[in-house]
Amino acid sequence: MARREARCSLQGVIAMPAAAQAAGVAVAAPAVPPPRISIHQQQQVKDMATPTQTQIARRIAELQPTRAAMAAAMSSYFQQHTRKIAEIDGVREANKKARADGSKTVPMPAPLPQFGVVATVGLGKSHGVMPIAEAAHAQGLPIVILVPNHKLAWEHAERLAHLGAVVYRGRREPAAGEPNGPPVDPGPHACYRLVQVSKAGDQNHRPAQGLCSKCPNGMAAVLQYVTRDELRRQRAEQFFKTSGINPATVPPCQFLYKGLPDQLAAPILVAPVQAFSEAMAMWREVDPETSFLTRETQRLVIVDEHIPMAAEVEVGAGDIQVWRNRVDGMAERLDRQIEFLQGKNA
Repeated sequence: MARREARCSLQGVIAMPAAAQAAGVAVAAPAVPPPRISIHQQQQVKDMATPTQTQIARRIAELQPTRAAMAAAMSSYFQQHTRKIAEIDGVREANKKARADGSKTVPMPAPLPQFGVVATVGLGKSHGVMPIAEAAHAQGLPIVILVPNHKLAWEHAERLAHLGAVVYRGRREPAAGEPNGPPVDPGPHACYRLVQVSKAGDQNHRPAQGLCSKCPNGMAAVLQYVTRDELRRQRAEQFFKTSGINPATVPPCQFLYKGLPDQLAAPILVAPVQAFSEAMAMWREVDPETSFLTRETQRLVIVDEHIPMAAEVEVGAGDIQVWRNRVDGMAERLDRQIEFLQGKNA
C-alpha cells in the first residue's frame, strides 16, 4: 500500500481584522485535503489488520523529524511574540509617563507578522498547541485558541485543564425552577433577550452597545453590581423612573456582569471562531466596580484548523445611524474613564 509522506510547510498568513494588533499563530488545515473514500475502499479499510505496536512505533519515528521542525518553528515564533509584548508594554508605560509630564509620545511598535503552519493529517497540529500554551502560562502571557466548533474547544480545554483553560460560552436561556418551587440561580450566562440579541448579531451590531444599554435587565444589573460609578447608577434609576418599571421586579442580567467578564479574564481562553471579537484578542484587567480599564495585554491568538477568517458584510443607512448614535455614549464613557484614572494617580 502506498504511503503518503508527511508534509509541513511554514508560511505567513493573514489574520482576522479584529485582531490586527494581536500576534497570532495559525495552525491551519491539512496541506492536502483527505480524499473521499468509496464504499469499496471503506470495506478494504475494514478488512485491514490492526497495526502492530512495532508498525505504530515505526510510523511515529518517521513523523518525528517533521513534528520537531513544526514544534521548533512554533516555539521560535512564541519567543518573538514574547519580545514583542515586552516592547509594546515598555512603549505604553513610557507614553503614560510622557503624557503625565506633558511630553511627546512615541508611536506604538508595529504588530508581529502572523505565522501559519500547513500540515498533513495526523501530524499532531492540535497537540502542538500544548507546549505553546504551557510556555505562555509559565511566563504569564494570555492566549486565545480559536476552533471551528465546541467539540474541538472542549478537547483543547481538557488537554489544558491543568493550566485553567476556559471554554467560551455565549448567552443562554435563564435556568428555570419548578412551578411554585424555590427560586433558582439563572446561571452566569443568563440573558433575558436572546431573540433580540440574535437579530442584532445577524445585522452585525454589537448587542452590548445597542440593546444591552437600554435593556431593563441590564439596568437592573447596574443597580445590583455597580457600586462606585454614580453616573451609571443614576442613568439606570432614571431609566426605571421614566419607563414606570419597578426595578425590584426585574431580574438582573447575568451574562454581561458575570459570565462574560469571568471568561474574558481567563488567561487561556478557547472559543469557537464564530464568537471571536476584538475583546478576546486583548486580555484586560478592569476595576470590578466601575469596569474601568486598569491594564491590558495582547493575547497570542492561536487558530486551530482551517476556518473562515472574514465574512462579507452589507452596510446600510440604518447601520450607520446606529453607529453614529453611539458616539455620545462613547465620549461620555471616555471622560469618566479619564477622570477615574486621574483620581487613581493623584
